[in-house]
Amino acid sequence: MALALEGGVVAGEDRDDLTAIKGIGPKVAGQLQDLGIHSFLQLAQLKSVDLDDVAHPLNAFKGRIVRDAWIEQARQRAKIAPS
Repeated sequence: MALALEGGVVAGEDRDDLTAIKGIGPKVAGQLQDLGIHSFLQLAQLKSVDLDDVAHPLNAFKGRIVRDAWIEQARQRAKIAPS
């Protein structure tokens, strides 16, 4: 199941090390990649409505994504201004 994200398909050289985000280990990073999330930009662009779609296959709680501030961390790493 890949999510439809604005970042689109990410070339191999444009993939980020998602484990740099606090709360994302190698296993979760692999699961995010299986969902089509390969870059900080794609993670940063997730909307609140996407969180359930991401949290469910990860066997993670929507609260963990929010509690660990994955989206905010990804925005900082992708150099996107906070919304």
